[in-house]
Amino acid sequence: MRSRRHTAILLILTLLPSCGIQRFSLRTVPMPQDTTLYGSIRPAFRQLSAMLTEDTGLPPREGNGLTLYADGAERLKATLQDWNDVQVSLCLEKYRLAREPLTDTLFRLMEKKAKDGVDVRVLVERHAQLHRHRVHYRKLRQSGVDVREVHPPGHLVSNLMELNRRNHRKLEIMDGRVAYVGGRNLADRNFSTWQDLDVRLTGPVVGDLTEVFMKQWTGAGGREERPAKLDGDAPAGDKTVQALFDGPKDRLWTIRDLYEWTLAHTESYFYCSTPYFAPPFSTVEALCDAARRGVDVRLLLPEDCDLRMMNRVAESYFRRLLAAGVRIWLCPVMNHAKHFIADGYLSCIGSANLDQRSFFTNYEDDVVVYDEDTASEGRRIYLDQLAGSREVTWEEIRGWSVLRRMAGGFVRIFSRQL
Repeated sequence: MRSRRHTAILLILTLLPSCGIQRFSLRTVPMPQDTTLYGSIRPAFRQLSAMLTEDTGLPPREGNGLTLYADGAERLKATLQDWNDVQVSLCLEKYRLAREPLTDTLFRLMEKKAKDGVDVRVLVERHAQLHRHRVHYRKLRQSGVDVREVHPPGHLVSNLMELNRRNHRKLEIMDGRVAYVGGRNLADRNFSTWQDLDVRLTGPVVGDLTEVFMKQWTGAGGREERPAKLDGDAPAGDKTVQALFDGPKDRLWTIRDLYEWTLAHTESYFYCSTPYFAPPFSTVEALCDAARRGVDVRLLLPEDCDLRMMNRVAESYFRRLLAAGVRIWLCPVMNHAKHFIADGYLSCIGSANLDQRSFFTNYEDDVVVYDEDTASEGRRIYLDQLAGSREVTWEEIRGWSVLRRMAGGFVRIFSRQL
């Protein structure tokens, strides 16, 4: 009995440092007067951009090209084309890699490029990999691919301190001039049965995303030499995009502040899609406050989440949200997209879920787009997904059993560890 008690205490002490401390007040910065960096952004959103710049050191970049990919088959086709065109460097940062029938083509292409002399770097989260997937790393390394794991084996103390922290980022960079950011891992379901969203970027923002990759790459023991690039800083379009990263060591909670600033300042609508919904109290209040002001606040969640307990966690928020006027839809397929659009102008796409793990515990990467056309396209995709989903009603919630309601509240206690 004493041994079990000591084990439980040790586990709690191990998890505490990796959970972070939640700060409830929304941090802001003064409205910037210098329009050198923010001249292409609507005045109402310059304060947000300045706040993100202060946190990350990455200002908004003009002159970028941008394409959204909601369809998995189209995304896979575009990825194969971009990887085939790689000449000097290919960098991948993924939460999970699985060599399966669809993704096998990408694995073989990585191996071919490495044998041809391309600098191929792969960074994965060790704690997210099953053994049957990790065995493929040997073949990648034999081909010349440099594979690194966040939280590598053999570092007992650091692994205990980082046990609950995960590198959840999804980033691909080709020749320093093309990048993908979004929700897709390198696994078949992300290109077939799951619903997801990624953005393909070209232009100066790719250089910032390379900086984000290198910070985590060197932290995982990778060489400090930057990957070669082919004129990636040249203008490639007319979109203003800001790269964004966050992690438990930064202690700034940048992505949470992005959501809450947007909710506090949006005037027309806020449409959000997330597979895992377990936000902190401050974000729940921001959602409710926006809805009470008359903002059209909508959430799109999966009907049957791949993490079944997250269904109960999400449901524990529904009564409070519906009472405030927030509308909630449940998607019949696994909706893995993480994005929001607001007021026909602001878009955010990336790896961060609307939950406490992404806000406080994980390493995440998003991009913020300041552009009407991108918001319009994102809104069209979102409304198409809503058309195939069902809206949660008060009548449905009233029919839930007491046990179901209690289960949601209980599991929510552990939402930071799910």
